[in-house]
Amino acid sequence: MLKKAVGIDIGGTNTNVSLIDETGRILRQFKFRTPKGLSASSVVEKIFLGISESGVFKESSRVGCGVAALIHPSTGYVDFAPNLGWRNFNLKKSLPEGIGIKKIVFENDANCAAVGIYKRMKKKVHSLAVITLGTGIGGGLIIDGKLFSNPDISAFEVGHTTVDPHGIKCACGSRGCLETFCGARYMNKWASKYWAGTKFEGKILTPHEIADYARAGKNWAKKVWLKYGEYLAVGVSNLVNLLALDEVVFTGGIAAGFPFFRESVKKEVAKRTLAPYVKKVRISRASWNSYIGSIGAAFLALNNEDGS
Repeated sequence: MLKKAVGIDIGGTNTNVSLIDETGRILRQFKFRTPKGLSASSVVEKIFLGISESGVFKESSRVGCGVAALIHPSTGYVDFAPNLGWRNFNLKKSLPEGIGIKKIVFENDANCAAVGIYKRMKKKVHSLAVITLGTGIGGGLIIDGKLFSNPDISAFEVGHTTVDPHGIKCACGSRGCLETFCGARYMNKWASKYWAGTKFEGKILTPHEIADYARAGKNWAKKVWLKYGEYLAVGVSNLVNLLALDEVVFTGGIAAGFPFFRESVKKEVAKRTLAPYVKKVRISRASWNSYIGSIGAAFLALNNEDGS
């Protein structure tokens, strides 16, 4: 009988769930709104009780859980989860009892997305960096088919690499992080000047709205995405120069704007990256759906030898 696993991706807005078998076949998928306005422990309890009611834990007691957080995979301890409002919180100890989970593994959500994307690739590469573009910026790294990880704490926090040492203060406490330029929560701080003098002056626009206006032919919106690509390229070129990457894949909500920043990010990466590396690296947007993080979490559970 084929092994199965449940993958859970807890985000600030939605929680996605996938049940897969060891061949990667998707058996069930569903999502629901992540509870808000509650303590961290109450949110976790509601999430896992809700999933338990669906019956998936009866189909597999192997569970992988991805969270948008700086998390310790071996213990489930969360240092900081800005989109969820969690800090210094043990997720594992807050799991409700009696729901049928025998073994659970934890990881950062971007690392789970990297695993999910790699597993879904038809042509495997030696090195893959996945960058999640959303409220914040995350990253996952696959080298020689394996997730670059640390059992003590989640790794590859691309969003908190420095782009401008004197830039905007980041939620992490530093200044000028890549996230302060490319994360949705910060875009208006530098981009609003592009719609000054229009009917949108003084308004807060979301990345999706800016993409819609670019699609409608608004030049100011197109300029926002050109500048976005330049900022993003600084972080990407640092990674490519450091790791000689074969592929960089963008995913997340803001990746919907990729058609508008594709050329600027590639042009700027070419300017900032060593020539041999530019020739080998491919930059693209993930074509997989929003469940890719939960699929990756399920694969991590399947690959955990202690799983039951």
